[in-house]
Amino acid sequence: MQDSKRDTKKRVSTDQDKRRFKTDDADSYNAVIKHFDRYTQRFTAHLPAPLLAMVRKKALLKGLQGRTEFLKMDAENLAFPDNSFDAAISLYALHHFPSPGKALSEIYRVLKPGASVIVAVGSSPPVLSMAGVKAVARRFGSNWRRSMGRELSACDLIDALIEKHIPKKTDRDVTEWAEQLHTFTGSVKNMVTAAGFTNIRHDWKGQYSTLNDVDDFWLLQMTFSSTARKRVQQADDGILERLKTEFYQRSEQVLKKNGRLVYQTGAAIIAGIKPTR
Repeated sequence: MQDSKRDTKKRVSTDQDKRRFKTDDADSYNAVIKHFDRYTQRFTAHLPAPLLAMVRKKALLKGLQGRTEFLKMDAENLAFPDNSFDAAISLYALHHFPSPGKALSEIYRVLKPGASVIVAVGSSPPVLSMAGVKAVARRFGSNWRRSMGRELSACDLIDALIEKHIPKKTDRDVTEWAEQLHTFTGSVKNMVTAAGFTNIRHDWKGQYSTLNDVDDFWLLQMTFSSTARKRVQQADDGILERLKTEFYQRSEQVLKKNGRLVYQTGAAIIAGIKPTR
């Protein structure tokens, strides 16, 4: 009986931690929301559709506001009946969920038989692919430039400075499975299959960008780095000023050497179909 009570208490605590993580993760975007659309449009051109953050504005511009509805809810517990939708798209969202398999099962539940799902998550390219070979070749040049003080990469720079100036508290900055993996194609493909989808297809798309403005480089990383968004909220003004000063000094030194400020993005894209059985 005592073991049963302990197991129940642990399960309740875990569920509460997961709910708090999801809420805190979503709230971390509040301070950067005015920058999110701009950087999403610039640095996710490799994706086949816009992110949800831009959809409301696009619907208004296209005169579709009367035919669309935007709802905020828990992706792991969707408030829709079974077999409701013809298609579902999840872009750069799955790695924010503590239980991504549960979210995919919910997508499966609310889709109609024969409906399609497309899931994209940030990922490096598969090693045994043309994109992977190109990435390895590019890494050699990148490592040489970094050794000469002529390259800095987003979001590696801000994450390193955050670790230095704002030590991590007990709460996670990212989900456990996202922290452990860098190439998501295989793991997401397996989860999509486990949810019940068939006819699985996968691809990888990426984009390599250079920036010439340090303010731009700073805002980009403060927008897209989960670690930065969350820990900056913990820091006092003095710590944040020291972090920002070091960031600008290092970035400006690279530009003075005619070096590069770079941002490499990529997405594993997995598609599947809910069987018609």
